[in-house]
Amino acid sequence: AASAKLLQQLRGHVAAVKQVRSAAGAQDWKLVLELLDGLLGTLGGPAGLPPKFAARCLAERGRAHMELKSLEVALADVVEAARLDGRLPAAPLLRARVLQGLERWEEAVRVLEALYAWKKDEAIFWKVEWAKFEWRRVRRPDYYGILGVAKDASHAEVRAAYRRRSAEQHPDKQLQRAPDADPDEARAKFQLLGEAFEILGTDAKRQYFDKGYDAEGIRECLQVRKRVSGQMPCSQCGEDESGKFGADGQWYCLSCWDRYYRENPADKHPSAKAAPSATSSSSATASFASTCPMTSGGSSSSDGSGGGGGGGGVGRNR
Repeated sequence: AASAKLLQQLRGHVAAVKQVRSAAGAQDWKLVLELLDGLLGTLGGPAGLPPKFAARCLAERGRAHMELKSLEVALADVVEAARLDGRLPAAPLLRARVLQGLERWEEAVRVLEALYAWKKDEAIFWKVEWAKFEWRRVRRPDYYGILGVAKDASHAEVRAAYRRRSAEQHPDKQLQRAPDADPDEARAKFQLLGEAFEILGTDAKRQYFDKGYDAEGIRECLQVRKRVSGQMPCSQCGEDESGKFGADGQWYCLSCWDRYYRENPADKHPSAKAAPSATSSSSATASFASTCPMTSGGSSSSDGSGGGGGGGGVGRNR
């Protein structure tokens, strides 16, 4: 009799799982909650179910709560799911998404890093990188606010605002208006104003800022683009320009390359060496540039794990 009862319960569980999957596929999250509440309420709750099965049920219920914007309840479910089954990837992935919804960005990064520590998966790697990107995005300064211009301001308006603000916020003038002000703070404020104009006053940098990148990320993006197109810092003058490798294996801009061979006529011109654009080590850079969030605009995926510069997911499936 006991075995027959257990068999009946298992059949009921299988039928319930099929219903949950069907409801989730139709995005009927209220029905998903109703079904999982009933399933988890049997046999004395999650404690009465096999741990791994209970963990999956709790993770799916957490997903349903998340979709219905009950984030704190969702967080409790996915935390419990991870406790019951520490090798269930869905639990930390959902936890990171919930934490981002709660604007707990740093915690989301730590959760995903802990997941990647034991599950070395390319998709999870990019989720970690995207979570870091989101964390940096929310901490970046508002350059439009610093300059006092609208987001659709023209280049002329940005330049005019910078000139006006720089005259007002020069450290000497700040200290004249408020002699007790901190000189270091005045200089930092003026430097931030200059950084705002550097980013918004350059079309390429402004485009990246509007996608969600901070100043450091923008410079990284442009450096990747230069490397892909055959531009690197010159070993002599330091300028980021197109150039060539010298016989000594160093990268030279065209001016320094000509000067090098005028000064070293005995060296053989390296005709076989070319700019690192689409061959050798740069092929990896080109691949990175085409796939990483630093050089792509981004698009939301079906599970909410991707996004553009301001996307809300925890990462991309790449």
